[in-house]
Amino acid sequence: MKLRGLVIVCLLAAARAVTAEPSDGSAFIGEWVMADGSAVVAIAQNQHEWQIRILAVRDPAYTSADDGLQGGAPRVDLHNPDQALRSRGLGQLLIGEGFTLDGDSLTGGRIYDPGSGNSYKSTLTLMPDGLLQVRGFIGISLLGRTMYWYPLAEYRARMKTMLGIVDDRSASLIEP
Repeated sequence: MKLRGLVIVCLLAAARAVTAEPSDGSAFIGEWVMADGSAVVAIAQNQHEWQIRILAVRDPAYTSADDGLQGGAPRVDLHNPDQALRSRGLGQLLIGEGFTLDGDSLTGGRIYDPGSGNSYKSTLTLMPDGLLQVRGFIGISLLGRTMYWYPLAEYRARMKTMLGIVDDRSASLIEP
């Protein structure tokens, strides 16, 4: 009897999934933090495509840890294959474009990695726990890597918890 109930629940769930309204992509729109906290990016819809832009970087200037670079100088797109673009700053840099909605994923776009100067085909998928799975690859998806981005609000909440911040007076430690 329990097995029969479970089968019915599974069938109802499958039927609901098939007849569910397709996503309009609005869940992707907003501000996201790379898992290592190195940058905040924004995903926005422009016409029928989605784009990704850097809003802020954790370390906006080079430090003594950056070999051969002048400490204190603003970070730039140093590794860009187009030498004419290497002096542009990372703030507001467009790093993803050409994405279209395909079910519950954004596909068909390319992501640019300013850390290496490489561009990759990419797929963005919203995970059930609210994280954004970002898969960059060359050629086929098997030849790539996956990273996860956090919604900015969730990332801030996690940082407040980690730092033991209980009120907004000391929250400026993690506000951009």
